[in-house]
Amino acid sequence: MNLTVWLIVILSAFLHAWWNLATKQVKGDLGIICLGMGLAALVAAPFGLFGIAHSTLVASAFQYLLIRGFLQTAYFLTLAYAYRSGDLSFIYPIARGTGVAVAALLAAFFLREQLSPLGIAGISAVVLGTLSVAGHPSRNHLMTALQLAVLTGITVGLMSINDKLSTQVISLEVYIFLMHLLCFLLLLPYVLVHHGPQFRDALHRHLPASTIVGVGSMLSYFLILEAFRFGKVSYVAPVRELAVVMGAGMGVLVLKEDLTPRKALGIAAIALGAGLIKMA
Repeated sequence: MNLTVWLIVILSAFLHAWWNLATKQVKGDLGIICLGMGLAALVAAPFGLFGIAHSTLVASAFQYLLIRGFLQTAYFLTLAYAYRSGDLSFIYPIARGTGVAVAALLAAFFLREQLSPLGIAGISAVVLGTLSVAGHPSRNHLMTALQLAVLTGITVGLMSINDKLSTQVISLEVYIFLMHLLCFLLLLPYVLVHHGPQFRDALHRHLPASTIVGVGSMLSYFLILEAFRFGKVSYVAPVRELAVVMGAGMGVLVLKEDLTPRKALGIAAIALGAGLIKMA
């Protein structure tokens, strides 16, 4: 992986950890998340509409967009409910670690990506590190959080493969705009029916939080999609897991969550894995 791609992924990881911190701080408020997707689509609209006017969307582009819209909707739903049950430093590592494993396996199987020994070692270190950070849940509400985090991670892995394929036939500005718009339109009916007061409250009182969640996630996705254009999915996805280190740090420093020796060891393993992938 060259230095430019590696730096793009690192910046994406920081933004991803930042908006997840904001999501945890509002306890997975679906009104804020839904409004955030609408704001992200609004910000991306001028660029997306310009791209649509100056390009031709092939048939496969619509397929990738629909898949991404449904996966992203599932991602935000499972993530929101997970953050109601567990800490940022618990949910985030499990979701991201599961996403790495799923992305790497699917990339090797469907995209025929070849992994070097260093790459395999780096991926293994990242996955083991994320599991170490999360620890072992025992209480019922933590088991629910674990299950939701794993489901979130599965959607992450599936989105990674879909994103890699989509960026070969769709310009980034069009893809970013339409996937956020579709996610907003898919989330909105559910949120209005089940979380109507939260959505109205987000409109009147939580525009800053919605902006951080929506625009932060949009910028993070834009950078990671740019990286997918020039790097292997099986390498890009694990390096992005430095977000786990950042997210765990934010959980400890901002949310005052515990930093156990096991969690610290896991963070070190993730950093080592990312370094190995950088050299692969």
